[in-house]
Amino acid sequence: MGNSELVNHYLQLVREDERAEATEFVYSFEWVQTSHSILDANYRELRAIPDRFNHDRHLLHEANQGQKEALHTEFIQRLHNYLASVKTLVDHTRTFRSRHVRDEVFDKQWDDRLKQLREDPVVTFLQEFRNPVLHSHLPRVALTTTFPEGKGIRRQLTIGVAELLRMHDWSVEERRYIETAKEGYYEDKKYIDVTTAATRYQAVVTAFYSWFYELVGVVKGPLFAEFMARRTELALLQKTMHRDESG
Repeated sequence: MGNSELVNHYLQLVREDERAEATEFVYSFEWVQTSHSILDANYRELRAIPDRFNHDRHLLHEANQGQKEALHTEFIQRLHNYLASVKTLVDHTRTFRSRHVRDEVFDKQWDDRLKQLREDPVVTFLQEFRNPVLHSHLPRVALTTTFPEGKGIRRQLTIGVAELLRMHDWSVEERRYIETAKEGYYEDKKYIDVTTAATRYQAVVTAFYSWFYELVGVVKGPLFAEFMARRTELALLQKTMHRDESG
């Protein structure tokens, strides 16, 4: 194949790639994965603030009050970002599924797994908590010190239950979760540790997306294969044309 033919074939493949269903599908799938990565990164950033209070005792000294207050503000900022990314991932996944994965086998498994996911109260709590934080007002956060049996001192950034209940018109289920859930609560039921809830949420979501990515790969394997075959051919053509120009 001559150089001009090579170039024409390459350009034709580029045009095909731009219009191909497989290309749009893979790009959309990658956006879901990117949204998932953003959620994970925001969680790590959120978790880092209470970890600092537990590992750097100098922050508790009166002389460091300004730094302590700055960390409180930064925690609220990171909580805002985390809750925003919670909903972003949900929306991107829903859009991807509705546009690209409408399959009888997939739909049945999807409905079952989604039902199971929504039955976990921490999932619906954090997804619902996003609404007041992004659209109404930010919560007040307190540094709370407890002494769990056999675990020494534990410092947590907490939000009062009364504060949470005032912030939003919660569903009946979520109001019950806030008022009665044990995880993240202290004995007097006055505070909830949102970081603890986020840790549990991350575990549930990680398991869900591990299943989701695997099933999409099985159901839509031919589209992935088509995309990779065309991109491999384009890369080889680029290499050949570069070699011809150099030689």
